[in-house]
Amino acid sequence: MGIFGKQSNRIDPKAAVAFCENAVDNPAGGAAILISSTEQPVFTIAQILLMMLKEGDLKASELQLLGIDENELASIVEAFKSSKTVDEAMHQLQVGAVMAEYNKQVVELVREKNLTLTEEQVESFRSNLCQFAFENDITDLKLAHRLMCAEGVDPLRPPTASAGYL
Repeated sequence: MGIFGKQSNRIDPKAAVAFCENAVDNPAGGAAILISSTEQPVFTIAQILLMMLKEGDLKASELQLLGIDENELASIVEAFKSSKTVDEAMHQLQVGAVMAEYNKQVVELVREKNLTLTEEQVESFRSNLCQFAFENDITDLKLAHRLMCAEGVDPLRPPTASAGYL
């Protein structure tokens, strides 16, 4: 339980005393109590981390140790600011996470083939691969690429007169 009532945003005196006692011996526990008492804990954590980055209290390289980058934090904050509900913000963040995973898979596929492609070529590959994956109800782009190759169409192969890819 946090120190604020989720409905009233008023401080609960007993919870405030427990928070102060806990925060002295266990700062992380105190912070957890405070953050969990907010209406949107994920938003609050993202805001805190962004503020710490901007103030220089936290380095981007330290966040990267946790697998988080500054752009992701900014996206989280923006999702909550631009959404009318928490559910809408969480959906927006989930869609963003899926898109990031797809982009990561595309980059890995290009890297595995040791190709140097222009931005347009990568976008063309991504588009063709995603279209194939969608049409075949495949959520893993690496699997979709293997299936395309098995069908005799490798969208990463340099274009020929008969192939419309890249």
